[in-house]
Amino acid sequence: MSNLTKVFIVLVTVLAVLLVAVVVTFVASQENYREDYVTLQTDAQIAGDRARTLQSELSTVMADRDALQAAESERADRLQLNLNTAQTTLAESRGELAQLQAEIGQLKAQMTALVSQNSVLASLASQQSGELDKLRTESDRTGVALIEATDNANALTSQRDTLSLQVRDLQEKAAQILEENKKLNQVVQQNNLSVADTSAPTEMPVPVYGRITAVQQAGDATYVEVNLGRKDGVQPNTKFVVFRRSDGGMGYVGSLVIERVDEDASSGRVTLSVEPVVVGYQVASGMDGQ
Repeated sequence: MSNLTKVFIVLVTVLAVLLVAVVVTFVASQENYREDYVTLQTDAQIAGDRARTLQSELSTVMADRDALQAAESERADRLQLNLNTAQTTLAESRGELAQLQAEIGQLKAQMTALVSQNSVLASLASQQSGELDKLRTESDRTGVALIEATDNANALTSQRDTLSLQVRDLQEKAAQILEENKKLNQVVQQNNLSVADTSAPTEMPVPVYGRITAVQQAGDATYVEVNLGRKDGVQPNTKFVVFRRSDGGMGYVGSLVIERVDEDASSGRVTLSVEPVVVGYQVASGMDGQ
């Protein structure tokens, strides 16, 4: 036999031994496998029952969880809705609060303005009250002055009437003097004598009033200067009545006749006086034309 055959035989022998050992081991363990299988099948059945129980419990738990989640979701939605409503209400309240604060600011400003205006009005009222008191005082004074002026006017009217009577009396005396002058002229003409112009003095066509500004005495004659002249219509031989004013009214003093006339002044001689003539006495002419 060749070596290859020997080797082959040896290998077949070893393989046969190994195969027998494997078969013996397999046959020996076959019974254990069956017991293990039965045990495992029992355990598997128990595990299945347990799994089904757990699945049922899990389904119940999942259902409870879903119900709880739905309830919590609904509650969360309600809470969110309430939160949104509360936020909207809060925003509106803040807006209203800001508006109220603005209105309060405006009211405070208006109140300050009103207080200021009240102070101004009080000051104006006080001033007007003072002015009213002054006006009342002035009105009382004016009333008294008006009464005094009325009394003075009545007194002046009475004095004017008296003065007019005195002037008429003087005019009558002047007419008598004029008549005597005519007679004297006739005597002079009959005796061929030369005399000065003795024409009768004339009154102003309208009332004219002035004042004596200077007085000069020359012997028995009294010469005066008045503040009336040509521009006032005064002419030579114009007659004036002299009178004085006092607290008691007007008093007749005398009369004068103008002899020289300037533009703003004139001078003349006092023809009749009941008392001395002094500077400041009043003169008037043309009172008969009133």
